[in-house]
Amino acid sequence: MNAFSRLLRFVPAVSLALGLGASCTPTEEPGTQTESPRTWQVAINAGPEVGTRAVSVGGNNGQTIYTNWDQGDKVRVVKSDGTQLEQLSADVSAGNTAYATLTGTLTGTFSVGEVLSLYYHEAKLDYTGQNGTVSSVSANYSFLDASSTVKEVDAGGGFLKMSDAAFSHRQAFFQLRFVDNDNNPLLLESLGIYADGGKLVMTKPLVGDATYATAGVPLTIAPASATDQLFFALRDENGASNTYHFKAVIGSEEYNFERDLNPQSGHFYLGMIQISGAGENGDSLNNVSFYIADYSSGGTLNW
Repeated sequence: MNAFSRLLRFVPAVSLALGLGASCTPTEEPGTQTESPRTWQVAINAGPEVGTRAVSVGGNNGQTIYTNWDQGDKVRVVKSDGTQLEQLSADVSAGNTAYATLTGTLTGTFSVGEVLSLYYHEAKLDYTGQNGTVSSVSANYSFLDASSTVKEVDAGGGFLKMSDAAFSHRQAFFQLRFVDNDNNPLLLESLGIYADGGKLVMTKPLVGDATYATAGVPLTIAPASATDQLFFALRDENGASNTYHFKAVIGSEEYNFERDLNPQSGHFYLGMIQISGAGENGDSLNNVSFYIADYSSGGTLNW
């Protein structure tokens, strides 16, 4: 099975309380730096800070978002100077997929106290091409980052002992449902989004300038076939609430509406958009009722 098809299911809430163990036994004194580049064996315990890799929605209330590692997930390692190293591979904890051990090799020179950055699945960000499904977001848009510090160097055995890594999401998650005035489903062909703050990320390399959604080139969620529900990921670097603009295409009509939002990375927002003027010219904001709630509060988000 591929990256997230196996996680598309509704599941009951579980406790994520598994402890993390140490890995590798060093033989050198702390503070030692490797003298020349070589290949090192690495194992990093990876657990959740506010979440881990893949996402699915369910629980007893249908409003809980879960995040889990898949066996073999790849994590890019980057040095503090921006040098990209090899990818590590996730070995999922038995019985608790919120935890994994990241294993593999890293080539270079390292010293005790050096901090390495970890990125699932790559350091660069790209939120374009979303199709509005949980599986697509999980497989391609649930970016995470963490850091791990070199604790000891075992030059004789060829191991680096690393600190545990607590991963965090780099974006917020939205699930929106569209209905008419009688709460009947409305089938969307696409949803365009941009924000007045000008910091809604489309793409962002590890080094270099990001591209942001604009009125002329919005971030577009385009389902494979018309649907009344969309699940998507947004990263807003504005740092404060700003006005979001939405353009919903339903049949031959466009419906434009707006809402002040300040999406927080790792949060799950669930909402309903009621378009009472469906089938008519929907440009008037009076035809749209926008309800959205942050289900990360009140204990409804289960990491």
